[in-house]
Amino acid sequence: MPQHLLITGASSGIGKAAAEALVQNGFTVFAGALNETEAQRMRATGSAGLVPVVLDVTSMASIQAALETIAKTLGPGGFLTALVNCAGVDYNAPLHILSETEIAQMIAVNYTGCIMLTRAVLPLLLPTLLASGNL
Repeated sequence: MPQHLLITGASSGIGKAAAEALVQNGFTVFAGALNETEAQRMRATGSAGLVPVVLDVTSMASIQAALETIAKTLGPGGFLTALVNCAGVDYNAPLHILSETEIAQMIAVNYTGCIMLTRAVLPLLLPTLLASGNL
Protein backbone atom coordinates (compact mmCIF):
# COMPACT_ATOMS: atom_id res chain seq x y z
CA MET A 1 0.00 0.00 0.00
CA PRO A 2 1.44 3.43 -0.92
CA GLN A 3 2.47 5.68 1.94
CA HIS A 4 1.65 9.40 1.62
CA LEU A 5 2.85 11.97 4.15
CA LEU A 6 2.55 15.71 4.62
CA ILE A 7 5.61 17.42 6.05
CA THR A 8 5.50 21.12 6.91
CA GLY A 9 8.64 23.23 6.73
CA ALA A 10 10.04 20.88 4.10
CA SER A 11 12.03 23.47 2.17
CA SER A 12 14.83 23.64 4.75
CA GLY A 13 16.26 22.17 7.93
CA ILE A 14 14.80 19.10 9.60
CA GLY A 15 11.71 19.14 7.39
CA LYS A 16 13.81 19.05 4.22
CA ALA A 17 16.04 16.26 5.57
CA ALA A 18 12.99 14.22 6.64
CA ALA A 19 11.30 14.70 3.27
CA GLU A 20 14.41 13.65 1.35
CA ALA A 21 14.95 10.56 3.53
CA LEU A 22 11.33 9.45 3.24
CA VAL A 23 11.28 9.93 -0.55
CA GLN A 24 14.46 7.82 -0.78
CA ASN A 25 12.63 5.10 1.14
CA GLY A 26 9.69 5.01 -1.26
CA PHE A 27 7.24 7.37 0.38
CA THR A 28 5.31 10.06 -1.44
CA VAL A 29 5.88 13.29 0.47
CA PHE A 30 3.68 16.34 0.16
CA ALA A 31 6.34 18.87 1.07
CA GLY A 32 5.08 22.09 2.62
CA ALA A 33 6.79 25.26 1.40
CA LEU A 34 6.04 28.71 2.77
CA ASN A 35 5.66 30.28 -0.68
CA GLU A 36 5.61 29.49 -4.39
CA THR A 37 9.28 30.41 -4.84
CA GLU A 38 10.32 27.73 -2.35
CA ALA A 39 7.87 25.24 -3.90
CA GLN A 40 9.33 25.87 -7.38
CA ARG A 41 12.85 25.40 -6.05
CA MET A 42 11.82 22.01 -4.64
CA ARG A 43 10.08 21.05 -7.91
CA ALA A 44 13.31 21.84 -9.78
CA THR A 45 15.06 18.97 -7.97
CA GLY A 46 12.94 16.58 -10.04
CA SER A 47 12.54 14.15 -7.15
CA ALA A 48 9.82 11.69 -8.18
CA GLY A 49 8.23 11.19 -4.76
CA LEU A 50 8.37 14.84 -3.68
CA VAL A 51 5.19 16.86 -4.24
CA PRO A 52 5.73 20.47 -3.11
CA VAL A 53 2.65 22.35 -1.87
CA VAL A 54 2.50 25.97 -0.77
CA LEU A 55 1.58 25.87 2.90
CA ASP A 56 1.70 28.70 5.42
CA VAL A 57 0.57 27.16 8.71
CA THR A 58 -0.43 30.59 10.04
CA SER A 59 -3.08 30.99 7.33
CA MET A 60 -6.27 28.91 7.29
CA ALA A 61 -6.78 29.87 3.64
CA SER A 62 -3.32 28.47 2.82
CA ILE A 63 -3.99 25.33 4.86
CA GLN A 64 -7.30 24.72 3.08
CA ALA A 65 -5.77 25.33 -0.36
CA ALA A 66 -2.91 22.92 0.36
CA LEU A 67 -5.28 20.23 1.63
CA GLU A 68 -7.50 20.64 -1.45
CA THR A 69 -4.43 20.15 -3.66
CA ILE A 70 -3.39 17.08 -1.67
CA ALA A 71 -6.89 15.57 -1.77
CA LYS A 72 -7.09 16.08 -5.56
CA THR A 73 -3.67 14.47 -6.00
CA LEU A 74 -4.61 11.49 -3.82
CA GLY A 75 -7.90 11.03 -5.66
CA PRO A 76 -11.13 9.51 -4.37
CA GLY A 77 -10.58 7.35 -1.32
CA GLY A 78 -6.97 8.54 -1.00
CA PHE A 79 -5.59 9.36 2.41
CA LEU A 80 -2.46 10.43 4.25
CA THR A 81 -0.43 8.02 6.34
CA ALA A 82 1.06 10.73 8.56
CA LEU A 83 1.50 14.42 9.24
CA VAL A 84 4.93 15.66 10.31
CA ASN A 85 4.89 19.22 11.70
CA CYS A 86 8.38 20.64 11.06
CA ALA A 87 7.51 24.24 10.24
CA GLY A 88 9.03 26.46 12.87
CA VAL A 89 10.39 29.87 13.73
CA ASP A 90 13.32 30.50 16.06
CA TYR A 91 14.89 33.91 16.46
CA ASN A 92 17.81 32.45 18.42
CA ALA A 93 17.84 35.28 20.94
CA PRO A 94 17.10 35.65 24.64
CA LEU A 95 13.43 36.19 25.40
CA HIS A 96 13.95 39.67 26.83
CA ILE A 97 15.42 40.84 23.51
CA LEU A 98 12.56 39.57 21.33
CA SER A 99 9.85 41.98 20.26
CA GLU A 100 6.17 41.28 20.84
CA THR A 101 5.81 40.74 17.09
CA GLU A 102 8.58 38.12 17.06
CA ILE A 103 7.07 36.31 20.04
CA ALA A 104 3.62 36.37 18.44
CA GLN A 105 5.08 34.97 15.19
CA MET A 106 6.81 32.13 17.04
CA ILE A 107 3.56 31.21 18.79
CA ALA A 108 1.59 31.45 15.55
CA VAL A 109 3.94 29.12 13.65
CA ASN A 110 5.30 26.80 16.33
CA TYR A 111 2.12 26.24 18.33
CA THR A 112 -1.11 27.55 16.83
CA GLY A 113 -0.15 26.58 13.27
CA CYS A 114 0.54 22.98 14.29
CA ILE A 115 -2.81 22.70 16.04
CA MET A 116 -4.80 24.31 13.25
CA LEU A 117 -3.15 22.18 10.55
CA THR A 118 -3.53 18.98 12.56
CA ARG A 119 -7.22 19.68 13.07
CA ALA A 120 -7.71 20.46 9.37
CA VAL A 121 -5.81 17.38 8.12
CA LEU A 122 -7.68 14.87 10.31
CA PRO A 123 -10.20 13.91 7.58
CA LEU A 124 -7.30 12.84 5.34
CA LEU A 125 -5.70 10.92 8.23
CA LEU A 126 -8.88 9.26 9.48
CA PRO A 127 -8.53 5.99 7.49
CA THR A 128 -5.00 5.56 8.90
CA LEU A 129 -6.13 6.31 12.44
CA LEU A 130 -9.09 3.91 12.20
CA ALA A 131 -6.95 1.11 10.75
CA SER A 132 -4.37 1.54 13.52
CA GLY A 133 -6.94 1.33 16.30
CA ASN A 134 -5.54 4.56 17.79
CA LEU A 135 -8.68 6.60 17.46
